[in-house]
Amino acid sequence: MKFQTILVVDANVMGSLACIRSLGRAGHRIIATSESSRAIGFYSRFTDVSLVQPTYSPASSFVEWLDRLIEQYNIDCIIPTEGLLLAIRPWITIYQRLIPIPQGQEEMYRAFSKFDLFSAFLVPYINNRLNLHIPPTALVTPSATMLDTLKSHEGPYYLKADAIYAKNEPSSLVSKFFTLADIASVVPEHLKQYSRFIVQSHVKGQGVGVFLLRWQGTVLAQFMHLRLHEVPWDGGVSSLRRSWWHEKIYQDAIARVNFLNWNGVSMFEYRWDSSTDDFFSSN
Repeated sequence: MKFQTILVVDANVMGSLACIRSLGRAGHRIIATSESSRAIGFYSRFTDVSLVQPTYSPASSFVEWLDRLIEQYNIDCIIPTEGLLLAIRPWITIYQRLIPIPQGQEEMYRAFSKFDLFSAFLVPYINNRLNLHIPPTALVTPSATMLDTLKSHEGPYYLKADAIYAKNEPSSLVSKFFTLADIASVVPEHLKQYSRFIVQSHVKGQGVGVFLLRWQGTVLAQFMHLRLHEVPWDGGVSSLRRSWWHEKIYQDAIARVNFLNWNGVSMFEYRWDSSTDDFFSSN
């Protein structure tokens, strides 16, 4: 096995820390970077070099720093985050050889967009199975808001905008509204900030996560959890969970990952109603 020098950016987040630990334990040399000088990944015994990275904006300045870093430390591989991939998007062809994601550019960046994912899942003639177990969803663009599709569904409603479609600073957004009238009133302003976004109505149930490792079209590993506590409490990230299994949810996730043709690690979120055994893909 050839040991490599691996750059792990955004070492302040837990996902990057997990990569540092796993790759470092395997014997690779880890270069960890973060905008924060106190990033948790800097304190791992598996980190060989800790560096404060510049902000992703302006992207041109960040790319200049990245080029110097790659040359100075002879980087073999970059473990990317959404922030990094958005920053280097205009130059992605230069760096793609260092990024361990086998997908093409279109497939890779689609993974960072709720709008693109739900647009694909909602197309009726692509795969009828993918149209099922989807929350009531309106696709909002400058030419069509489609909010009328949510009139028969109760609130609250969630406006979800992707960093990839931000017109200025690349940041994502999730905002909660109690009426469609409230959402309609802010659509023009949000379209000044994002070229497109989705609005979804609330679906009840507990949070479920399906985790898959798929490579060359084959699922090599899988795991599922049921969320017991979330932050915030009415829907968010898991703060307490337990391993769990639901075969129909698993098969739904398999259908979606196969449709997306995603190779690597993926995670699908669901809401499961224990009273009806119904479920909805939420992310």
